Amino acid sequence: MSFLNSSKKAKEFLEEQLLSEMSNYTGKYTGLPMNICVLPMSGKEKHWARIKVQMNHNYRLDSTSLASVSISKEPEIKVGTLSSKDFKAISKFIIDNYDLLMDVWNQKIEPTDFILNCIKYKEE
Repeated sequence: MSFLNSSKKAKEFLEEQLLSEMSNYTGKYTGLPMNICVLPMSGKEKHWARIKVQMNHNYRLDSTSLASVSISKEPEIKVGTLSSKDFKAISKFIIDNYDLLMDVWNQKIEPTDFILNCIKYKEE
């Protein structure tokens, strides 16, 4: 196995480990057309509060197709790309659930408490 292949496999393994620590939610729970992943801050981050958003609409989580979107009153795509329709949907969801998402990020509530109390997205 070449160094490049082993590095790629190590990166894939680490991404899978990170995803297993996240709480992943389908549209059944969020009302969104895509899956999202919510992760509490670990204290090791050197980045903004964010959620991972699946860039496609597959029902099954695809760890190779995730964008990072900031949790803020004015969400921004930090990594990856989303269609304007998907960005509008996730932005509304983040703004509507800002306090709950920040409570998860800051470890004030469990991700299960978030999903039980979040405001589902409804297309306008």
